[in-house]
Amino acid sequence: MADVKWIKIVVDIFNNRKIEQIEAMPNGDTYLVIWIKLLCLAGSVNDNGAIYITREVSYTEDMIATRFKKPLSVIRLALDIFQKFGMIKIINDIVHVSNWSKYQNIEGLDRVREQGRLRVGKYRETKRLLQSTNDIETGSDLQNVTLRNVTDRYNVTQCNGIDIDKEIDIDKEIEKKPPKPPKGDDERFNTFWSSYPKKVSKETAKKAFAKIKLTDVLMAEILCALEKYKLTEQWTKDNGQYIPNPTTWLNQKRWEDEIQEVAHGENARDNAAHSKTSPFEYLSTAF
Repeated sequence: MADVKWIKIVVDIFNNRKIEQIEAMPNGDTYLVIWIKLLCLAGSVNDNGAIYITREVSYTEDMIATRFKKPLSVIRLALDIFQKFGMIKIINDIVHVSNWSKYQNIEGLDRVREQGRLRVGKYRETKRLLQSTNDIETGSDLQNVTLRNVTDRYNVTQCNGIDIDKEIDIDKEIEKKPPKPPKGDDERFNTFWSSYPKKVSKETAKKAFAKIKLTDVLMAEILCALEKYKLTEQWTKDNGQYIPNPTTWLNQKRWEDEIQEVAHGENARDNAAHSKTSPFEYLSTAF
């Protein structure tokens, strides 16, 4: 299998009817994060959408909960939803992402690679023939004919080389093309800071934030948890007196907590109003 470290996600993923329905559910944001993580895990296994540790050892629901750092009950419900929506299939206890070619077309990729390999092989062979003519010591007429013939073949191969550039040598495109730089830590921190309702000790919070090994998916999880915390009774009562300092919240990884209590009223709306970037607005721009 090709060693490919990418999956395709279309920019209008959140306009998909299934995704819209899931997002509208209670804990819908959490289910969508789990879906993105499943796609990434299937991509890392790289076996037509199958998700397993080895071919003999499949991921259990408990293992997925541990891997994704989510409660087991949430993982079970998410997998049940994905199954009912036809997004996954479970075959012999192994989770398979349905229509995997939508996310990673390995066969097409291998075919283009093979075409590029053959063209490059012909190009190198012609260069070798051209180089060998420099060592031929014959009559000038024969040498001119030989050089002209080989040069003609070399020119044709150069055209093939241009074709390779046009079609893109997949190996170079994937392995050598500089990746698009991720969102900078300063930008991520500013997004977090603008969303956090208690703005104290900014520099200390920034240092705590820098210690987190962030990915775009984890950043979306943090923002998602933050939005839920803003609606809890602890954060809304007494004008937010019991909201922890942002440094404490980050150091304790409070986004991993299971949040259940939800408050209503003016204070909840005031806390929610502090957010300028929703978790999935952030995630959609990251992809």
